[in-house]
Amino acid sequence: LLTCLGSSSATGQQASEEYAKEFKQLYQQLGRDYAHFEIKNIDWEAVGDELLPRAASLKSQNDFILLCMELVAKLEDSHAYVMKGTAEMPSVPFPRWDPGFACLLDKDGKAIVYYVDKRSPAAKAGMEVGMVVTSINSQTTNELIAAKCKETQKYFGYSSEQYLKYHIAQQLARQMERGTEVQVTTIDLAGEKHEFKVPAIL
Repeated sequence: LLTCLGSSSATGQQASEEYAKEFKQLYQQLGRDYAHFEIKNIDWEAVGDELLPRAASLKSQNDFILLCMELVAKLEDSHAYVMKGTAEMPSVPFPRWDPGFACLLDKDGKAIVYYVDKRSPAAKAGMEVGMVVTSINSQTTNELIAAKCKETQKYFGYSSEQYLKYHIAQQLARQMERGTEVQVTTIDLAGEKHEFKVPAIL
């Protein structure tokens, strides 16, 4: 399901009313056309109760598009997303700066380093493939993954929790601002604990 958005030329109260009208139409169309509410146990009426009132106070095109993204994310479907129409897509405030390593989750949910960029601060600090990341900035990896899943699910739908966590683990140490120091605690293959302080610059 692809949802395309145009841009409104209205302003002020007229624009707010138009945003609310278009948002309600999108909500109703998804309610009619989407086929997997029962399979996924999604209460679409409850989604409307949560989001439709917010549409009445929209002031800008960016806020309108972000609310549409929240709505489509409620479908919990990796194939359902808002794509660019005649309006530019707003930038979703997610961390983008990385210290140069990525993780995968093993069968027990542990974050295992599977890639280290050879030119990165992580490599220069001595991080290696196979290390288990136990915490980042004093937050356990389980806590961090849970928090990042919640943030990501606000705007992007995923068909399964496993698929969502796969992407989160790859970007586990990303930061909002370039140069932010990231404190990473790991355990190596021999069971030895290591502490790293690496800037997120990539």
